[in-house]
Amino acid sequence: MRMKSNGMHIIKSFFEDPLSFVEFEGVQEHEGVAVIPFVLKGEPIDFICVNEAEDKGLIEVVETGSVGQLVVVNKSKRRVLIPFGVTVHGGKQDRTIWEPVLLPARKEHAIPLAERMGMVEVPARCVEAQRWHGGTRFKSVNKLNPQLSVASMTSQGALWSAIEEFNVDVGVPREVAPTRSYIQIMRSIQGGIDRLVKAFRSVEDQCGVAVFIKGEFVGAEFYGNTKAWTAMSGEVLRAFATEAIRTRTKNVKEETEGSYRETLLNLLKNAEVNISVRRGVALGEVAEFTSKKHRLRGIALTHEGKIVQFYIAAAKGEPKRRFFREIQRGILQLPATTSEPPPINIDNITDIT
Repeated sequence: MRMKSNGMHIIKSFFEDPLSFVEFEGVQEHEGVAVIPFVLKGEPIDFICVNEAEDKGLIEVVETGSVGQLVVVNKSKRRVLIPFGVTVHGGKQDRTIWEPVLLPARKEHAIPLAERMGMVEVPARCVEAQRWHGGTRFKSVNKLNPQLSVASMTSQGALWSAIEEFNVDVGVPREVAPTRSYIQIMRSIQGGIDRLVKAFRSVEDQCGVAVFIKGEFVGAEFYGNTKAWTAMSGEVLRAFATEAIRTRTKNVKEETEGSYRETLLNLLKNAEVNISVRRGVALGEVAEFTSKKHRLRGIALTHEGKIVQFYIAAAKGEPKRRFFREIQRGILQLPATTSEPPPINIDNITDIT
């Protein structure tokens, strides 16, 4: 008899009673952006985030020769989370990781060798349509903004189209982002985003946020421990803040502090989500969920009975099809991929604790 998914139960429980998982703190507002900090309830789950692991030299991201796949080597004895929506710069193309991945700690005596060395194949999508060359070392950088996050859960084509639309919305000239890289686009508008993000302060034991822009729900994200939020908070807020840049001409819908929190609670409890659960590529279970009622889409990772990462965003409709038309007319060339991934050299991988 097939056992009921623990991940399914956890995510259903969250939508039934969000306040049993996180506490909504006081609303912070600035220039049409309202942020509700989340404080974690219950015991945290132990892991570190990818950017902290990179800074300490604990992981390595390796090109495989395929657009849709990377290999990550965890060199440490700590579990490492690669959050959904993180982009990595380098290799032959900039990529995004389109499901949350919790890497197991490196094992001393595991068989096979790949497991002992902490090697995990992770799913990726391209966020740079016009490059398939080079080979610099990968480094995690920006997170995808809400609309690109939703598109990345759909398909590679949807993601490319959403990046093109985002580029047009924020008015970045073609010469600034010649390879149509999301990372290039973000760099060009970084100054305005950073000024907006600096207006918001962290609260004690914060684990995430919900964001409204001009009175409308944009999205929410939280993590299973406060250190993970501290590591990721800057990129999370920057990703949400891009929606303020692309909707800067829209009128502000007036809300009070209490109404923001009430709106968020009602939105989640009445979302009527359809949830599908599968095994993650490493530890835990991945849950994807959609709500046609409120046009929401999200993804979460659960492990050991807890939520490791939770992400939800409001979907704004299908991207424009100009990108696909340009492909058909031959204006854009999609990158080729090699059929066989190159061998991965593990000779120089050493144990780091």
